[in-house]
Amino acid sequence: MSRDNSLPFQRGMTGYQGGVIDTANLKFEDLLGQIKVIEDKKWADLGAKGDFSGCTIEIMDVSNKTGGPVTPGQAVEMNPEAPFEIQRTAQTINIGAVIVDEFLPAAGCPNNDVCFVVIRGPCTAKLVPGNVADQAGGTYWRGDSTSKGVLVPVVVADDKAIAAFHQAAVGPTWNMITIAKNAGTVDGRVYVRSKYSG
Repeated sequence: MSRDNSLPFQRGMTGYQGGVIDTANLKFEDLLGQIKVIEDKKWADLGAKGDFSGCTIEIMDVSNKTGGPVTPGQAVEMNPEAPFEIQRTAQTINIGAVIVDEFLPAAGCPNNDVCFVVIRGPCTAKLVPGNVADQAGGTYWRGDSTSKGVLVPVVVADDKAIAAFHQAAVGPTWNMITIAKNAGTVDGRVYVRSKYSG
């Protein structure tokens, strides 16, 4: 975590802000991997920001290397060889996903641009499209190999299964839905716990 907790750009923004990205001379490389601790607020509000949960969250500056845009609330996988780069949308059930800044505009963060991902704390994430049963708050979610970039529920039977789930399936990174969802919900509040967290 950097000593200075001020943000290099605001949530809901990217580094380039729509400007031309020169891949031979990329900016913001010195920001990558910086972790900031901020309050869970409604960053889209103009002026004073309303509170969401009252919790603090950790966000990390990362570059998008997926080859296309990543969009708000999308579940993404970081590159294990270059952990400050988004390598692809979440599509592997046994790799813990982090969540793209939910306050970005709909077009998201273009390829080679820089944005925030939530690595610890509550945020709004894309859930599997409304074709599954209702889900109670407190259930675990992970990346889906079918509907890429979204989270799907995983059934964990008991405490022993929870331990096995963390150790074998996801490791130190997991997502837990905080508010019950019905089958039609496509955006839900989740709590992220990531191995990238301080």
